[in-house]
Amino acid sequence: MFKTVKSKILAITILMLAILMAAFACYGVIFRLKTKQLMLQNYGFSINKFVEEINDQMVIMEDNSKEVALIGELFYSTDRNVELTKRVLSRIFNDYPNSLGGGLWLEPYVFDETQKRMCLYLFRNKDGELVFDDKFASTEYDYHNQSWYKEITSQITKENNTAWSLPYYEKIGSETQMITVGTGIFSKDKLIGISTVDWKLVDIFNELMKMKPIEHGFSFYAERDEIKGSFAIFGDIKRDYIIASSDPYLDNSELIGKRLEEIPWYNRNLRYITYFDYHGKKYVPFVKELKNGMILIFCIPKLEMFTDIDKFTYMMLAILCLLGLLIPALLYLSLNRQIMSPISKLMHIAHKISKGEDIAIELEKPEEFARLASTIDKMTKNIKAITKERAKISSELNVAKRIQESSLPNVFPPFPDNKDFSIFATMEAAKEVGGDFYDFYFRDKE
Repeated sequence: MFKTVKSKILAITILMLAILMAAFACYGVIFRLKTKQLMLQNYGFSINKFVEEINDQMVIMEDNSKEVALIGELFYSTDRNVELTKRVLSRIFNDYPNSLGGGLWLEPYVFDETQKRMCLYLFRNKDGELVFDDKFASTEYDYHNQSWYKEITSQITKENNTAWSLPYYEKIGSETQMITVGTGIFSKDKLIGISTVDWKLVDIFNELMKMKPIEHGFSFYAERDEIKGSFAIFGDIKRDYIIASSDPYLDNSELIGKRLEEIPWYNRNLRYITYFDYHGKKYVPFVKELKNGMILIFCIPKLEMFTDIDKFTYMMLAILCLLGLLIPALLYLSLNRQIMSPISKLMHIAHKISKGEDIAIELEKPEEFARLASTIDKMTKNIKAITKERAKISSELNVAKRIQESSLPNVFPPFPDNKDFSIFATMEAAKEVGGDFYDFYFRDKE
């Protein structure tokens, strides 16, 4: 096995093909893994950027609430001019296009010892106009016992002066799902009321829908009760609340306000899970916590996330495999043409020469084989010359041999009529011509 040059070239070609294929396969695997890591990082960066945008909006809302709180402090500490304060609030909220509404809410009997409720609240109606509504200060609404008011006032301290409520549905005024940020209004370290700025949940949902890195991915926005700190659990209210969802397999309009346990794929340890199975697909979760302690979850189908990478990897591997086949094939053809073909030609010439045929040895390339052919041709001519010379010498020796043999008696019996004796002689030369002679004859008649 592998005794011929051709078999050795073939073995080297196959070995090279195997090495190239193994190298390409390793490269493909490493490339795919690294690209997946970069893809995950890219998704992470995109989601982080989106979360930062949401956080920035929350910061703006909080800053707006603090600005309204300053108006509240001035309102309380000066002449408490309601009409003037309303005009100021209208002008301020005109500069807050992302807010649904907001206002000032005072604690019981703070504004007047005979007046339990005092609030100045304005909201955007369906036409987008800012209007004040006195219903919010009525006994029927009783804002002091509204969940959002209790949640905000229970969290506010002098040091931590801003808080967010849970999502809720406002039955009067805007009549929509919203979430509210509030800032405490203090007088001599005593909480005398809060300022609020409302954020419409539909706006949050629309923002979530904008963040869709992959067609079949979905987003989820909620409040969890396991978050530590002032946003965890207060009183008898648990912060476990679905705010918005774009899950394609669920009726998202029915989910708002439900507990997280209503979501079939949700897991409290989701941030530590690489992927989860849902409706026959594997989803990669990206869990992000917002500034107010709420969470955003982006679920991206694992298969779709890496589809483009896999297609590119397989296409690249196919190209590399074709190159891996092409390179050894070209190498084999090149070696066969440059080495095997000249060798085969020389073997053919040698075979004809061995039969005694007179054939010209001509080979122009490659240079080494051309020199070898020239040497063989010269050697053949020398051999022919030597052979011709030897043939000439052999012919002359044969002539000398015949002359020598003709000079010796070669007819026996030489004297057939003489019965008295018999005689025989022969001479065998060691080579063509010998140096020995013989003869016999009668010296006289007897």
